[in-house]
Amino acid sequence: MLTVRLGTIKFKWWEIGFFALLFCLSAWIMWHTFSYDAENSTILIGSMMWSDMGANLPLIRSFSMGDNWPPEYPIYPCLPIQYHYLFFLIVGKLEAIGVPLNWAMNVPSILGFFLLLVMIYLLAKKWFGDARIAVLSVAFFLLNGSMGFLQFFQKFPLSWHTPSDILSNLRFWAMGPWDGGSVLAVWNLLVFVNQRHFSIALGILLSFIYVCLSLEGKSRKIQLYWAVLFGVLIGMFPTFHKAVLLIFAIVMTVYFLLIPYARLFLFATGAVSIAVMCLLYLLSFNIFGAPTGFGWYPGFMIHDSLSLLNALEFFWYQFGLHALLIPVGYCLAPRRIKIIVLPALIVFAFAFLFRFSEKDALVGHKFFNFFLIMGQILTAYVIVRAYDFSSARFPRTRPFALCVAAVLVFFLTLSGVIDLVPVVNMERHRISDIAANPEARWFAENTPRDSVIATSQFLYSPASIAGRKIFLGYAYFIDGAGYDARARSMILAAIFSGKDREGICRLLRLNNIGYVEVEEFEQDKSRPVVNAEYFKTNFSPEYVSKSGRYAVYATQELCRR
Repeated sequence: MLTVRLGTIKFKWWEIGFFALLFCLSAWIMWHTFSYDAENSTILIGSMMWSDMGANLPLIRSFSMGDNWPPEYPIYPCLPIQYHYLFFLIVGKLEAIGVPLNWAMNVPSILGFFLLLVMIYLLAKKWFGDARIAVLSVAFFLLNGSMGFLQFFQKFPLSWHTPSDILSNLRFWAMGPWDGGSVLAVWNLLVFVNQRHFSIALGILLSFIYVCLSLEGKSRKIQLYWAVLFGVLIGMFPTFHKAVLLIFAIVMTVYFLLIPYARLFLFATGAVSIAVMCLLYLLSFNIFGAPTGFGWYPGFMIHDSLSLLNALEFFWYQFGLHALLIPVGYCLAPRRIKIIVLPALIVFAFAFLFRFSEKDALVGHKFFNFFLIMGQILTAYVIVRAYDFSSARFPRTRPFALCVAAVLVFFLTLSGVIDLVPVVNMERHRISDIAANPEARWFAENTPRDSVIATSQFLYSPASIAGRKIFLGYAYFIDGAGYDARARSMILAAIFSGKDREGICRLLRLNNIGYVEVEEFEQDKSRPVVNAEYFKTNFSPEYVSKSGRYAVYATQELCRR
């Protein structure tokens, strides 16, 4: 069969076709879930990205249309940013130099997701030298093996209509803990669609592991070359993805102790990365952040009902047959593979025993995602090895062995197939951009780029779309990033109450708030009570919408003596 050589790696022609397919899949997923209607100046956001983009879009626009340096969290400004923001800084700066928003967002997302898929394939093939294992590993990543299909069939029992029920599905049926079900919502592709910097970070991590395994017998010059490259990349990770940085630390420590030939590379990589982190600190990048609730918290999402039986049941629902086959694969794997996978086991234990946010234990899912990527390669190894063994020892049972392997693959991907359909069928919300949004256009044209706005609208505020910082965003994002949403919600309530002019002005000045957005809306418990009549009666607005139900007041006018 014809082969193609890329660098030192040989690929068969069908593998090049497979990579092309993976690239097309990556491009379709990213463009399908985030796009832009230039004719109507409208941002198109997939319905299942709607929540996360409520935090990401203000971050992007604060860099492209606002003045956000030194970086602050634009939905909780006036403090150094604690969230890893580098990906959104890159997207924002690309938009600032003229790249359309959808291109600025999607091109690095596509490349990052494609890198992750290719590295899963290459890593699996390097471990076991078998393309079948590599292809299965990619399939297991794309199509999660959880027991989520049980919740789907509870709603739609098996019948002749099952194929049409699956193909017409519009939602994810395993969305724990929010739906009260047993399967968490963090195993399907939605995680990598929403957290696009996560897939890039994982792709770089797997590339690092691959290079570690390829350095045996290589010269010092080559090792130092790779050390500088990865040292610079890892050094940027405090601002790119802190969770994956911690995984890097575990991987590098274990490999330094157990893989002698890679020690020069690992030591040099660590030294360069520390130097880069120091440089970032000197350049006003906040690389440390503040404590976010890290602490002892055994049990992850079953902390309050932790027992051995509950833990086994929990992971059975999350991982399905992987929960059985990963341990089997680890036992059967050669010793060198056990060493390579060991960091994933440590990461798994670390994530199960500690929490990383005081108010949301689920943020630790990223460590389990890494464990699953490594573990799913072992699952693929078990299936292929069992098939080969039975076929070689008992040739007549080959059809039976093939059927067993097919059944295992079916149940290891069924939930993923069901979860892929909502991505295909996903509707897209339309957000009016500046040219089609009079309120956002007013902010963009009439307020300083570093303004802080007090707004009662926490998601997709006109001020955020224009790149201005809002005093408080959606509480889930705020708490997850380690800030205190409750404290600022009390300040907003006092500002919008309209009871004490002097008190309002004191709060506006103390918190560096330049403008107050006053909107009349039907009362919603998730938004502060706004005494619009007080502002309308006592002050002159800087801007009033055509409907008269939306106005913006300047602090300078509100507090004029």
